[in-house]
Amino acid sequence: MPSGPPQGVSAAQERAAALVQRLEQIIGSERVGRGSDVAIHGIRAPLEVRPGDSEQLGQVLTLANEERLAVCVVGGGTKIGWGNRPEHLDLVVSTHDLCGFSHIDADNLSLSVRAGTTVAEARAQAQGINRVLPLDPGRPASATVGGVVATGDQGARGAGYGGVRDVVLGLSAVLADGSPVKFGGRTMKNVAGYDMTKLFIGSFGVLGVITDVTFRLLPRYE
Repeated sequence: MPSGPPQGVSAAQERAAALVQRLEQIIGSERVGRGSDVAIHGIRAPLEVRPGDSEQLGQVLTLANEERLAVCVVGGGTKIGWGNRPEHLDLVVSTHDLCGFSHIDADNLSLSVRAGTTVAEARAQAQGINRVLPLDPGRPASATVGGVVATGDQGARGAGYGGVRDVVLGLSAVLADGSPVKFGGRTMKNVAGYDMTKLFIGSFGVLGVITDVTFRLLPRYE
């Protein structure tokens, strides 16, 4: 007898179940949610994932690329009404667990932050080494570093310190096919040639998912 989906189960439902199983094998069942709490322009995805690191993120995006899934990236959810409305949405990728600090250098005025870290946390880290992180987005306690860079949301401080493009020294990202990339450096003198970071800043995640950002800090005067 020909094989096929169980009675009462459509091909679409069978494909969705297989996709969930593959995602759970990649990042663990606790990081895969059926149905997203996030509505992007009123559209909710049937699945949401929270990769624990950039390697897991790369594997998720590789799978999404192979399956031709429509993917949106969410950080703190403060800008989900920005940008164009997606035609449809299959998967939401949350950067919530891609958080923390990978490099802090008070002398060279640089701070490397993972994308899921909130702006408030990054500011506090800079203040702890007597430096200033010149970012001023709306809702800094919720807005993430990755989201701010991806949308170019500088805020009022841009009038004095310049836009996001002026305070980012470099970044790491994962492209839509799962390939990791890294541009720029930790100091201004290390940034040579065409600065590819400019393409990612304000790109709204179209080019890839930002995973780490290195910022230029400012001295803090009492």
